[in-house]
Amino acid sequence: SIENINDIQKMANERVKVIKAIKIIESDELAFNKLKALEKNVLLALVLLECSKVDGKISKEEINHLKNTFNTRLDLSENISSFIFQKDTSEASDQKQFDSLIMKIEKNVTYKEKYELLVYLWEKLLSTEREVDQSLILLIKKLLRKFDMSDIESNEAKKEAEAIVEESKPDEEE
Repeated sequence: SIENINDIQKMANERVKVIKAIKIIESDELAFNKLKALEKNVLLALVLLECSKVDGKISKEEINHLKNTFNTRLDLSENISSFIFQKDTSEASDQKQFDSLIMKIEKNVTYKEKYELLVYLWEKLLSTEREVDQSLILLIKKLLRKFDMSDIESNEAKKEAEAIVEESKPDEEE
């Protein structure tokens, strides 16, 4: 039917955009301040996915939690979330030695850009809900360790994100 064709075309277009975003993220000229919103969200999804692995594997429970996080907090559709997990699985079974994305960021991205990424992550998490669940907090702590950042820096980034979220809310008194 026409609706199915339109849905299929929409899904294909989303995947093409994600493929382009991943190519930009994986390029040697990764500059966080030049990334568009979708690219930032895909980058965060890939980083959180990498942080959630234990011995290169991820539990089904964690997959479900991440998919929910990607959908509700990073504004990524089910289609995009599924594609990110498919890409991760296909690369893992490829037997090639890939540098992890986090290692690449650690090598090629300035401290200021990593901090901006952390602020952006907190902004995305806080824009949907004020409280962040414990499993996401644990992922953020893993990310901090991998980026060689402290809880103090994370708290500062969170405060900046709270201010940004507060500013972006429409005035309720008007």
